[in-house]
Amino acid sequence: ISLTAAHSPQQRVLVLLHGYMQRVREHPALMLCVFSSPALFTQSLAHFTQQLEHEIAQFDATPTVLRDVLVDYTNGYALSIALAPEPVDADASQFHAAIERLLRTAQPL
Repeated sequence: ISLTAAHSPQQRVLVLLHGYMQRVREHPALMLCVFSSPALFTQSLAHFTQQLEHEIAQFDATPTVLRDVLVDYTNGYALSIALAPEPVDADASQFHAAIERLLRTAQPL
């Protein structure tokens, strides 16, 4: 599903995080550099963060909290696969199921 085809904010959050996860998996060293030096936090990462928070704010009373949990989970998931000593056959359905579970923890508006 694409971002434009997503009909709910929760679906858009899932699409955004899936794309982010793919980019972290493709460029894990870059993400590790961003972690070690916040000055490397680019405009595109800032835009992604704002867009994610905007979508979460439509259904959660504390969007920054849920945003941080979702991004931290996504980073951990993507980096654990990308940096595994042996190739890992990642199943996107597991990632989606975990994100959907986390989305169910939203604090209603």
